[in-house]
Amino acid sequence: MRPSPAAAAISAICAVIGFVTLTGSSPRQAGQEPMPRNPSPLRIAVDLIQVDATVTDAQGRHVPNLDAAEFELLQDNRPQTISAFQYVAAGTAALTGGGRSAPAAPLLPASAATRDAVRRTLAIVVDDLNLSFESTSRSQKALRKFIDTQMQPGDLVAIVRTAAGMGALQQFTTDRRALHAAADRVRWTMRGRMSSFGASELDDRLELFEKETAAAGTLGAVKYVMRGMAQLPGRKAILLLSDGFALTDSDARYGRILAIVRSVGDIASRAGVVIYGLDLRGLVATSPTAGEGSLRSGPVVQMQELAGTRESLDLLSAQTGGFLVKDRNDISAGFDRILDDQQGFYVLGYVPPGATLSATDPRFHSITVRVKRPGLRVRARRGFVGRPDSATPQATPANRMIAAVTSPFAGGDIRLRLTSFFGQSADTGAVVQSVMHVDARDLAFSEAPDGSRVAQVELLAMTFGDNGEVADQQGQNYTVRLERDRYSRALESGFVYTMRLRVKRPGPYQLRIALRDRGTDRIGSASQFVEVPDVTRGKLTLSSLFIQGTGVEGMAEGASDAVDANATVAVRRFRRGTQAAYACYVYNATRGPARKRQIESEVRMLRDGVVVFRSGPQAVSASASTADIAAAGILQLSAAITPGYYLLELSVTDRLAKKPTRVTQSIDFEVIE
Repeated sequence: MRPSPAAAAISAICAVIGFVTLTGSSPRQAGQEPMPRNPSPLRIAVDLIQVDATVTDAQGRHVPNLDAAEFELLQDNRPQTISAFQYVAAGTAALTGGGRSAPAAPLLPASAATRDAVRRTLAIVVDDLNLSFESTSRSQKALRKFIDTQMQPGDLVAIVRTAAGMGALQQFTTDRRALHAAADRVRWTMRGRMSSFGASELDDRLELFEKETAAAGTLGAVKYVMRGMAQLPGRKAILLLSDGFALTDSDARYGRILAIVRSVGDIASRAGVVIYGLDLRGLVATSPTAGEGSLRSGPVVQMQELAGTRESLDLLSAQTGGFLVKDRNDISAGFDRILDDQQGFYVLGYVPPGATLSATDPRFHSITVRVKRPGLRVRARRGFVGRPDSATPQATPANRMIAAVTSPFAGGDIRLRLTSFFGQSADTGAVVQSVMHVDARDLAFSEAPDGSRVAQVELLAMTFGDNGEVADQQGQNYTVRLERDRYSRALESGFVYTMRLRVKRPGPYQLRIALRDRGTDRIGSASQFVEVPDVTRGKLTLSSLFIQGTGVEGMAEGASDAVDANATVAVRRFRRGTQAAYACYVYNATRGPARKRQIESEVRMLRDGVVVFRSGPQAVSASASTADIAAAGILQLSAAITPGYYLLELSVTDRLAKKPTRVTQSIDFEVIE
């Protein structure tokens, strides 16, 4: 007897979870047309030097209605003629009525970031090399609140730790799930400070050396992040969360560390980045406590240390056009003030004097920006090193592929859609299965003697860990060969490639893929965040959640093409009035008498954070003779349902566990007319 469409869909989707090689197709996606890039408003070149400036009134409110005649610009204290002028609206105010942060959109998996949609690019650098245990806790709370309530549409964000290895570009994302994973990795380490203040029993010279090393590490991390931000769009800012560090070094006051600070300012000018320091110590009480009997930890010494360590944050901020947030116990309020400062800025351009730039003998040149209108304040960069911007590296195919796969932006000349899933394989352990849809119209096919169509492509895939380092990568050349009838269908609906990557250890990952048509040198890219749990710990765990239309066939190897290409597991766009099958595997369920297991599942469907459907608890069939348990079912999408984006949430409860355990997985999908 032929199985029902619903049963066939569940069977096919369980085959996907079992990581059977996939075939099939899915349609060209709307909204993926190439869009013009936003040029950076900042550059240092022989013909023009551009400087950004922020103007506020006495109440700290932005003033966006000035013209060029109301500014004065000086280089090395000599007036310059402003030959280029523009106000750039970079975003909206972070504060709403009552001074509270505006609530963020629901925590849905993010769509691919595009350059044109980015309004602000924010790198939150957590200086765990110079954080006390108390400040680390404050930073964790502030980061979670920022992600949940202060981050806005159009924000491209990275959370970077100075004590960790890092790849700056790889960590920028619009996906709150990835940012929560990064925030969860912020922890106090033995390399951080024992407390904000207090006596130290270390030898003075050893202590000073450790402070120098930490300061150099912090500044090195900031420089690395800024270099990665140079090619990103929007208003670019670094929020440096720190307890500060001393500018003093073992050779002389304001020696090596201060030189690094000045080099940070030059890189910030070239990358168009503003730095905001945020002192996590808040309001500091410096009166003696019962445990502070030593002269080395008394109030005078504490005040000196407070002033010295804040000086570094203040200098970094001021020389890049930012400011220092201090004496605030409410760290989130400090975030609000910084985000509010990102509303917009002026760009002033001038032709530099002939001796300003030199590739062989570059010198530091000061910049001063003034506003003529009374009652206004202006913040701008304090200077730059007179070295012309370096030439762009040669755009070889290899360089372009690396640039595409490390960029936080999906897109390019080949339209891709990537969906990645976690699962556990008995023979290989934890694996990530990726389903990549390719628009066949973006590839150059040639006709073979037998009538089939052939295209030569190059694929590069990388997985990045929570610190931005490459966890794994694979690259390979492929020949795409389509028979005549299959080629015709591919032009209408595209085709799907699948691949499987082993995961060496659990954790959050970003999978990024770049595809190049070797015939035309066109490149496209896509990315996906996936959390890989540690199944070996024995805790109740779910694989990724899958969903596809019940009218879809062709997901298992050797089957026919999809009936509705929209409704494949790769695209997940379902028409009103149809059904969708969902499923995931359950791992580590408790076995009771006769090795039986008692599992319940419950499904919720949400739109804009509001539950629109709840199934109620349902028993999950679990055979005593097999280790695999599939929690699966059919979702009826009524003809009256509102088109739009939804979140399907599947929760599983183990009733035989000593304490009933509940775990949840979710996936987004779209309902269309």
